[in-house]
Amino acid sequence: MKKYNPIISSFMLLILLLCTSFTSSLSVNAANDTYVALGDSITAGTGMSDPENTFVSQFAAKLDTLSPGIVTYNLGKEGDTINDTLEKVQQTDTSQLLHNASYITITAGGNDILAIAASAAKELTGKNYKKATKIPNLVKNEATAKMLLSYLEQDSVKTQLDTFLENFAADFHNLITTVQTKSPSATILVQTVYNPVSGSSYHSLSDCIDLIVTQVNAIIQEEVYEQNNEKLLLCDTYSLFQNKAEQFIRIEQDDIHPTAEGHKKIAEALMQTLSGETTEDTKSEAAVSTAESTPALSEHASAQPANNQQSGKNRFLTWSASSFICGLFALMLFKIFKSHT
Repeated sequence: MKKYNPIISSFMLLILLLCTSFTSSLSVNAANDTYVALGDSITAGTGMSDPENTFVSQFAAKLDTLSPGIVTYNLGKEGDTINDTLEKVQQTDTSQLLHNASYITITAGGNDILAIAASAAKELTGKNYKKATKIPNLVKNEATAKMLLSYLEQDSVKTQLDTFLENFAADFHNLITTVQTKSPSATILVQTVYNPVSGSSYHSLSDCIDLIVTQVNAIIQEEVYEQNNEKLLLCDTYSLFQNKAEQFIRIEQDDIHPTAEGHKKIAEALMQTLSGETTEDTKSEAAVSTAESTPALSEHASAQPANNQQSGKNRFLTWSASSFICGLFALMLFKIFKSHT
């Protein structure tokens, strides 16, 4: 009768337990995915009495179908400019959140535009409209709005606008690259800036806003497309809201923020951007994207699910290889055990 060797048996059992623990750990997530929302009052949900109606909450609910248990952090703040958001991103607490983020949304630029518009209005009227979130009565007047449009088209003002756009491009680039550096694994969805009175009765005011907004959105679009990064996606909120202020904006309250329906549309557009879908809303002739760049957007957006599939395959191959190696160890130790008994 062969002798039982307790030392070899215990050693073999230990190895088997370690192998089992190692292989099983590959199929379990270390932590839930994280969604971080950066931006201004649109992200913060200004005007929404129920936080669940904000696009952040609705988009988070949609992400939860892809990643059950996803944790959401809404860091939006009313009045924040691009540089305000950048300062927040550079804070230690925010940096830690971004480092572990799986998804990030950014609304930025609206308050930068408001600042230059308020500056122009002050120079023209002598009144201060700093960071106004309501549509001033003065510029609701068609004659005054036309005068403001003529003022913005003057060569001297165009020079100031060019300087603003140059600074905007530098600041926006700095924000995006900083977020990317701090969030190497995250998918980042950047929104264009919408015109809050497009489609309303304030026609000349809408023209004034479009004069600036379209140039700002061209910078945002260029930043996203030039990087050609499958994890940096553009959500064209401008086109989504164009000519639909009465549907999607709190225009009846003279408020420039989205209604609950507007927030719902943003959440849907973000999800469609993430999945690579294209809707009739984003095919509008008012779209910032050109016919040539729209396919590129679809390619960028659709690349993410393909990468997830590839990542899944890699995890499966790693798990299979590990199981095979552990099996060989077990077989080898079994033979050693047999030879000593």
